Amino acid sequence: MPARILSYVVGKPLWWALEQLGAISEERHSPSKEKDWRGEYVVRVLVEKAADEVEARQKEKYEGVSGGLYSLEGFKKEFEGVLKDVVLSEVDVKVLIRYLERDRRVVVLDREVSASAFCISLMARLWW
Repeated sequence: MPARILSYVVGKPLWWALEQLGAISEERHSPSKEKDWRGEYVVRVLVEKAADEVEARQKEKYEGVSGGLYSLEGFKKEFEGVLKDVVLSEVDVKVLIRYLERDRRVVVLDREVSASAFCISLMARLWW
């Protein structure tokens, strides 16, 4: 009897916690719910640092409203050295743009311009 109680009180919660962390497989419960913790991750501090630099460069560059319009390639070319000793890949640039759009709210994307490119307009708050 004590072993059965110990199993329910300690064993099951511990097993569940290990499954949630991905440390053990859930195969015995449901093979289709395989959790994969591997993948690509973003270091938020670096994205924030790059965003700060993009905003600072855009403020210095002020050329009117049209000076803030970029294609994806144009943005990459303009801000390629925002982090010293780091070459930004296309994925890095897209993450940075997404961060500037969603979290900082300083970028407006127009995804209808072209299937392969979009325009980026750094909003007026950068220029004032």
